[in-house]
Amino acid sequence: MDEVKATNNKRKKIAIIIFSAIVLIGAVTLYFYLSYKAAHITTDDAFVEGNIHTIASKVPGTVKMIHVKDNQSVKKGDLLLEIDPADFDVKVKEATAGLDAEKNRLLETEKKIEVSKRRLSELEASVETAKANLQLQDANLKQAERDIKRAEVLFNKDAISKEKYERTKTAYEVSNAQLKAAKEQLRQAEKAVETQRTVIRQVETERSVLQSSIRQREAILEAARLNYGYTKIYAPSDGYVTKKSVETGNQIQEGQPLMAVVPLNDLWVAANYRDNVRAYYRPPPRRLDHRQLVMALDILYQCPHRHNLYTHDHVLYNRPSLYEEDEDEDRLLGACIPRHWPRMSPDSPR
Repeated sequence: MDEVKATNNKRKKIAIIIFSAIVLIGAVTLYFYLSYKAAHITTDDAFVEGNIHTIASKVPGTVKMIHVKDNQSVKKGDLLLEIDPADFDVKVKEATAGLDAEKNRLLETEKKIEVSKRRLSELEASVETAKANLQLQDANLKQAERDIKRAEVLFNKDAISKEKYERTKTAYEVSNAQLKAAKEQLRQAEKAVETQRTVIRQVETERSVLQSSIRQREAILEAARLNYGYTKIYAPSDGYVTKKSVETGNQIQEGQPLMAVVPLNDLWVAANYRDNVRAYYRPPPRRLDHRQLVMALDILYQCPHRHNLYTHDHVLYNRPSLYEEDEDEDRLLGACIPRHWPRMSPDSPR
């Protein structure tokens, strides 16, 4: 009987030890679970966000060559896509030819202005000559008037012959006619000068019109060259290509989205949490592998914009921030943290 009783007591002790161990393990497990729940919040409403560069064509045309594919890493300035430049090359040549033609016309007009100004100088000189000749003829006429008056007095006194008197009278008439001719010559010369000045003004107006036309054609040529340059599309930043929606041979339109480039140095995750606790979140940095980045890019393309997490050198960081509470009982906290990351408790220092 003593042996049976000793065996029963031993079994009771073992049962008590096992029960105590189970209780202790359960208590420790419950403690860590409650500690974890107190310091961690989970949600199924989370998004990957970031700045997206939508790649679109500035000109319509046919896709000649594509140099990238979905999820390919690119550097800023890498060639992404080429549009057939044939039509734009023709427009550049047309604009160049039109500009050259206008410049040639301008050169001819400049030469015409130069010749016209030389001609004007000659005509102005002829005006001065005509004025001098007019003064000479006026002096000759005055002398002829004095001669004819003396000849008349002498002829009436029979001091000179009739023949000499008539020669003096003829000289007077000739001087009078020469004076009239000199006046007409001066008038014609002055008229020619005014006409030449009008011609010069017209040619200078034509030059101004040509200069304006040249500026316009230069702008047309610049636009044609820009459009020609737009046939090659380059990456605006470092990142990954996503949402490629174009293939070689496709006809595209101006402004049509073709793909997107997402820079990896500016990604974050936005998550919505309902709670009545004001909390700070600050997860440790985590390096993202290529698969995670590609998955993030696919989500990122359609997500809204709430900033908290950011990436640098493939490491995801959190921007610690305090989120405002709503006035109602259910307060909405926005925290940019993936669900599987460890959270810090509200009492943890920032």
